[in-house]
Amino acid sequence: MESINQQAPMLSVPLKITDEVDFTEAFRKYIEEQYQEDPDNYSNEIAILNRLRQDIRGVGKDMTGRDILYRYYGQLELLDLRFPLDEKHVKVHFTWYDAFSEEGISQYSGAYEKACVIFNIAAILSNIAATQNRFEEEGRKVAYNYFQASAGLFQFINDNFLHAPSVDIRRESVKCLNKLMLASAQECFLEKTIFEKKKPNLLSKIASYLAFTYSEISDDMDVVELRSQFSGSWTSLVKVKSKYYATISHYYKALASADEGKYGHIISYLTLAENYAKEANKLAKSFASNYPSFSVSSSDTQSASSGKSTSASQALFEATKAYLALVTEKKKQAIKDNDIIYQENVPNTDTLEAPEKLCVVKNLNFVDICPNGQKEAQGIVGQDIFHRLIPISVHEASSLYSEEKAKILRAEMERCENADNDFKLLMETQDIINTVNKSKEALKNDGIDESMISFPNEISSYCNLIQQESKAGKSISSTITSLSSLQTKTNDKLNNIGLELDKEQREYDLKLQRYNMKWTQEPSVTASANIRQNLKKYRSSLEEAINADTKLITKYNNNKKIIESLEQPIDKVKSDYINSILSGHSKPENSVNLIDVNMDDVNDKKEREKEKIEKIEALIINLRGCQGERKKLINDLKYKIQNDDISNILLVKRHKEKQIFQNELGKFQDLRNNISRNINDHTNFLHALTEEFNQLKSESESFKSVNSISQKKEQKDKEYRETYELWKEINKNLESGIRLYTNLNEIIDNLTMETNKYVSQRLTQRNELEKKIKEDKA
Repeated sequence: MESINQQAPMLSVPLKITDEVDFTEAFRKYIEEQYQEDPDNYSNEIAILNRLRQDIRGVGKDMTGRDILYRYYGQLELLDLRFPLDEKHVKVHFTWYDAFSEEGISQYSGAYEKACVIFNIAAILSNIAATQNRFEEEGRKVAYNYFQASAGLFQFINDNFLHAPSVDIRRESVKCLNKLMLASAQECFLEKTIFEKKKPNLLSKIASYLAFTYSEISDDMDVVELRSQFSGSWTSLVKVKSKYYATISHYYKALASADEGKYGHIISYLTLAENYAKEANKLAKSFASNYPSFSVSSSDTQSASSGKSTSASQALFEATKAYLALVTEKKKQAIKDNDIIYQENVPNTDTLEAPEKLCVVKNLNFVDICPNGQKEAQGIVGQDIFHRLIPISVHEASSLYSEEKAKILRAEMERCENADNDFKLLMETQDIINTVNKSKEALKNDGIDESMISFPNEISSYCNLIQQESKAGKSISSTITSLSSLQTKTNDKLNNIGLELDKEQREYDLKLQRYNMKWTQEPSVTASANIRQNLKKYRSSLEEAINADTKLITKYNNNKKIIESLEQPIDKVKSDYINSILSGHSKPENSVNLIDVNMDDVNDKKEREKEKIEKIEALIINLRGCQGERKKLINDLKYKIQNDDISNILLVKRHKEKQIFQNELGKFQDLRNNISRNINDHTNFLHALTEEFNQLKSESESFKSVNSISQKKEQKDKEYRETYELWKEINKNLESGIRLYTNLNEIIDNLTMETNKYVSQRLTQRNELEKKIKEDKA
């Protein structure tokens, strides 16, 4: 299949020029008024934005220029979340010049700024594509993708920016540029398929679509709105390409007809191809004459056949000329072959079926030309310059979201805590671990022995404390002896006081009887009234104390034996403790009457008990596994909730909090489902453990023995605990009694001194009064 491997020059879009912009004053004012923050805190961010805006002025038509523009555009999109750039809110004056007419247009519009920036990104992509070396595979691939991405950006402007103020970004213009970029990408694909020598029918369809598209583009450039926008070189080149690709389409359609054996059709399609080739060659000759210096890149100006450098317009002329020569030669050969060999009818060119059209291009997004997609595009844009500036409404929404997360965490933690408590309650109330371990020991040892009964540390501490008190001479017996001694001593002192008062009373009565009215000493009854009153009070206190002590001593005597058991050496206490629990429980005799006992039944029963115990232990392991997994799930949920920040999402999607909350809270559903599954497993294991343990209690002889021992041990522990509490109570009350008697003795000693003084004074008074009476009588 003979073809011509030459390339037509590509058109690339010129960039718009812009004046310098300063965001400082407008942004500072808006930050202060709307965010109630100090604008000085954001001076660095504003400076970065100003530098970024300055960088887009005069960027190169290369990858660096592409990235600078895209970064600025990305930051403009982020600015929309915080700064409404328009005449009513944040007034920033943007001036841009038409890419074609260079007419300046100014607006206070962020949308206008974005449209112009996107236009320049599309223009740079078209320049990168147009300057690729399409004779190389990588160059064709880059050109193919970048032309489509450029088309996609022009389409984006068309779809999103209405009422454009300048001609170059109006719908008519960007739609035309979109078609031009897609056509350029289609050309790259055609070049690739020709180079790869694909089937003629495919090549014909691709070229047919190109001829059709360039014809449409030519018409679009001729509309009133755009007639003065595009230069003559553009419109001329488009017309040449329309005829040029019509030539190629019909040429390959002729070759396809040859493959199908339609020799008459070959001549007709070659005739049409020749006609289009003549028109293309004529237009290309005029184009080369009018625009001799028209050039895009070195790759466009290199002739594939000669490798010599020429202008793009001259190269296009040579390509059309070569195709004219090729189809003319092919047509002559086809006519000759048909006349001599095939002798088929040649269809009229007016009745020929036009070649089918095949579009192999589409609009691409910017991210589609980034090798790492969205991640790379986001890397170009970088972090939001004003990420620290969060609107109050976003703060409030974020706070509400945090509370919703907290509700989820609290609910899940409560569910897990309830599950843990259920497990703990069952294990503790039923004493499962201890009981199972002892049942295992009982099975292993064929019964209960003293090694399976532990002596509580609590009782050991009771014994140590009581014995320490005894060694210090503070045993209950010695304390009672001291108490009795104090009681006697106190009582004797009170009796002595009473005797002294009675003696003094008798002396007074004798003198009164002897001297009658002459005895003027104050009666003893009144003189000793205060002492006697205190004496009576102290006797009453003593009686109350003695009654209380009697009851206490009686209580001690009634429990003396068990209290004294705790005063024994610990080894003896421990031995008595274990023996009292084991009483009534003993291992079976070594000699077993095989007539009375079926050993197979005994062994089977032991095996069943062993299996049940193993099942219980497995269930406990499963429950602990569930417990550990729940803890990890809760920690994972905590971590995920604590590290979940949706401020940017709330910022981007304002006033859609309900929908955002619903979507974002769904992130935690997998963990919540895992917790639910875990708790369901836990519930099943717990239920099974309860059933298995209840069966063990009702069916297992070992368990019954262990349970009986446990009950007796529990009762014995309680008995010792109560005995210790009783010892503490008696000891405490006895010590209190000792203090009481000691204090009472001190008080009575004072009363004794007062009584002695009183008796002495009364004696002195009597002697003096009696002497006076005797003197008066004399």
